[in-house]
Amino acid sequence: MLILADNDVGGAVAALQRVLESEEWVEFTVLLDLHFVEFADVGLARDASDRTVWETCQAVGAVLITGNRASGTESLEQTLQDYAVPDSLPVVTISDPQRVVRDRVYARECP
Repeated sequence: MLILADNDVGGAVAALQRVLESEEWVEFTVLLDLHFVEFADVGLARDASDRTVWETCQAVGAVLITGNRASGTESLEQTLQDYAVPDSLPVVTISDPQRVVRDRVYARECP
């Protein structure tokens, strides 16, 4: 399974990746075949729209991790409302990405 970090959570996802690749979690990570990818790995520009990011995730089989679904006509939240169906891959929203980066205990509890 591919995991893609949205622009606003790169540091938090890197922290979660370190946790998931630690001795405590690596067996789980291998079992789920988790692979962390970046925008360039899936052909996305850093300034891609939320809809383009979500559509690309669906096309390549990546779970998107974000810290901001926002609102408005071009937002990720609106994209999900307009296009998500029951078999769409999920979007994981981290409520406090900065806490994941600065608090190792919190980061270890997230997965």
